[in-house]
Amino acid sequence: MFTGTYSEYAAYKEFDVFSGAVSRNPTEESENKSGQGQEDYRRRKEISKAEKKLSRTEAKIAETEMLIRRVQEKLGNADLYTSEKKSELTRLQQELKTHESSMGGLLKEWEADQSALSNTSADTAQPINLADELFKIIGYRFENPELAVQAFTHLSYINEKNGEYAQSYEKLEFLGDAVLQMTISELLYSRFDETDEGKLTQSRSRLVSEESLARLAVKLGLGRFLRLGKGEEASGGREKPSILADITESLIGAIYLDSRNKHGIQVISGLILRLFSDMADKIYTMPVLQDSRSRLYELADKNGWKNLEFRCISETGQDHRKTYVYQVWINDKPYGQGTGSNKKRAARESAAQTLAMLGHAVA
Repeated sequence: MFTGTYSEYAAYKEFDVFSGAVSRNPTEESENKSGQGQEDYRRRKEISKAEKKLSRTEAKIAETEMLIRRVQEKLGNADLYTSEKKSELTRLQQELKTHESSMGGLLKEWEADQSALSNTSADTAQPINLADELFKIIGYRFENPELAVQAFTHLSYINEKNGEYAQSYEKLEFLGDAVLQMTISELLYSRFDETDEGKLTQSRSRLVSEESLARLAVKLGLGRFLRLGKGEEASGGREKPSILADITESLIGAIYLDSRNKHGIQVISGLILRLFSDMADKIYTMPVLQDSRSRLYELADKNGWKNLEFRCISETGQDHRKTYVYQVWINDKPYGQGTGSNKKRAARESAAQTLAMLGHAVA
C-alpha cells in the first residue's frame, strides 16, 4: 500500500496505464491565454506561498518549545539554587523569559498566517465558470451547472457552511461508481473474447481502483475545482488520492443525471469509453494477480475452513475522514488486523496481515 505525500504518490509507478490515454489538458494550453486561467494560477501560487509561510512559522514554534523545555529542565536542577550558582540561575531565568517572549510573538504570527491562508483559500469553483472549464476538459457542458458544483463539494465544506449547501458529492459518487462499473464491465465483455471471468474481474477492479481513478483526476486537473473546508484544505485534501478518486466517480454520476433524460446512458458511456478504452487494453494484458483477500478465500476453500469473516471492529473520525479497523476471524478465532481510510483498504490490509501470520505470501 502506498503511503506518503501525493506528489510522491503521483511519481509512484506501480503500473503506468495512463500514458497516451488522455491528451494534454486543454486548460493548461489555454491558461496563459485566458484571463480567468491567469487569475486561477495566481491564486494557486498565493495559496502555496501562504502554506509555506505557515509551515515555517510552525517549525519555529516547535524549535522554540524545545529550547524552553531545555531551559526548564536546567532550572529544575537543585544545584542552581546555591549561592555559588546564583549567576547561572539568573542567566537561565533571563534566557527563559527571552524564549517565552519569542514564543508569544510566534503564536501571534501563526494566527496571522492562518488567517492569511484562510483568506487566500477562498472558493475557486463558481457554477458557470466550472461548467465552462469542464467543457474544455471533457467536452461535456452541463445543462444544470449546480450538479457540477455538487460533484466537487466535499462534506467538510458543507459542515463549515452550516447547511448553506444541501448535499456533498457522496450520493453522486455512489451513483457514478455504479455507472462506471456497468460501463467498464460492458467494455471488457465486448472487447475481449476470452471467457476467463477472473481476468475480466481483475481488469475491471484495476480500472476502477482508487489509484487509477486518482491518476485520471490528476491528468484531467479535477482537484483544482474541489470545494473543501478549511481544515481539509490545510491538510492537503486537494491532493489526496481518496478524494480525487471520489470526485472522478461523482463527476460521472453528475453527467449521467444531467444527460439521461435526453440521451439515456449514451453520453456518459461514450465519455467513459473515451477515457478508459486505451487503459483497458493495457490493463488486460497484465498478468493476473491475487490480492490478499482473494488469496485468503482461496486458502479457506483449500483448507476447508468453515468460517472466514472480515469484521469491522472500529470506526472513528468525522464522516468525511473516517478510519476503519478490520480483523479477520477464521473458525471463530481472531487473526490479523488492518487499518484504512475506507472499508476495502482496511479489510485488504487485515487479510495481508493474516496471510503473514499463517506464513503465506500473496502470489
